[in-house]
Amino acid sequence: MTTTERMTTESQAREAGLTREVTASSWSQDLNLLIAPDTDFDTEFAAFDLDARETVSVKGWLGVFEDV
Repeated sequence: MTTTERMTTESQAREAGLTREVTASSWSQDLNLLIAPDTDFDTEFAAFDLDARETVSVKGWLGVFEDV
């Protein structure tokens, strides 16, 4: 997993290379995320949660992802 520093704004996340916007769905929860363009969804990866304005760690194999 690639770790990222603590980010609190969308511009910080985009400057860090998290430029692909996706909706992640798992169980009954949906997250609006920014991720790296080449993210492998079968791994654990860093993402920026656009709603909570924080960096999160995502286990890709537990969700369904759609590009926004």
